[in-house]
Order: sequence, then structure tokens, then C-alpha cells
Amino acid sequence: DEGGIDGDLCAIVSSAGGGVAAMVWPTAGRLKQLKALAEDSGVHTLLVVNPLWKTEGQLVSEFGIGPWRKANEAFLATFQLSYFLVEQRIGSPSTINMARGARYADGGVVRTQRSHPGGFEVHLMAPNGASQAIGKFDFSSG
Repeated sequence: DEGGIDGDLCAIVSSAGGGVAAMVWPTAGRLKQLKALAEDSGVHTLLVVNPLWKTEGQLVSEFGIGPWRKANEAFLATFQLSYFLVEQRIGSPSTINMARGARYADGGVVRTQRSHPGGFEVHLMAPNGASQAIGKFDFSSG
């Protein structure tokens, strides 16, 4: 940890040959190191694993302001999303419908996932843990 920050979970992991590197749990404060890895001619594959930065919902971006923010966001846009999993609860899936006495009657759980190189898949989750694929769509960065 060249930053010397106690409690910083960020780590850089590389293969024995040095051709593959991964930055695990990076924060926006680690973009300078990530950019240096991206420019390293010995690194052919660079992974960003579970980034901890926030890209929305903040008054001031973690990536800076004005042209600095734009440049940092453009750099991050050069990476391709390789794995994605989001679970969304719809309605109130764990409550009991008092009129029918049925659990999970008024809601459900939807999972959207992607594993490189495939597209996105949407699954509806059943109360017993089973799932049913209900749709697919291709990845598009723009």
C-alpha cells in the first residue's frame, strides 16, 4: 500500500508473469495507480474487481469536477463490464396476502445478471429458490 492509508481495503494482485493484474476494491483515490497499471506495457489484461466508488447520487463527484471528472469517467469507460448481478425486490414479496392467505402473492424478486462475454439475463425468483429466465438483452455501452 503506497498510499499508507490504514484500513484501505484496496489491493493489487498480479500473475507470476506480470501479464495480468487486478485492482481489488479500489476507491476513487486509487485512480492514479489504476491509470499507471493501464499504461504499463507489461500488463496485457487489467481487471477492476468490486470498485467502491460511487458514480451517482452525490453532490460532488468522487472523480473530481469539470474536466478532471470527465477525464476520469472517460478512462473508466474504457473497461468492459464482465460480471454484473443486481437483485430487485418488487412489491412486498415476504408479506402474507391477508385476503388469500398466500405468501409472495403481492411481489417478487427479479435478478439481472451478466457474465462476459454474454448478454444480460433477467430471472424471476420463486419463493422456493427456483428461478425462471424471463428475458435476455445484449450489452451496449452507448
